[in-house]
Amino acid sequence: MFSKNKLRFKNLLFNRVSTPSSKISIIKILGIPAAQVTMEQTMLCIEEFVNSEKSHLIVTLGTEMVMAARKKYDLQQMLKKASLI
Repeated sequence: MFSKNKLRFKNLLFNRVSTPSSKISIIKILGIPAAQVTMEQTMLCIEEFVNSEKSHLIVTLGTEMVMAARKKYDLQQMLKKASLI
């Protein structure tokens, strides 16, 4: 079960797409993309990140960060490039 879901989730997350069957969508909060994922999906994604040979940025987006990103362009760009928000 996990390997099939893992691959589907990885493709959905990195391509930033949403399908009705996946129940995964990317929303924007004042221009910052944020994944709507379950804890299980988040853990699968983190597992993929750990097993990959790349570095990844995972952000827990809070109101303070969203408001700061409105004023700080470099923070806004960093958030948009994060692997998982």
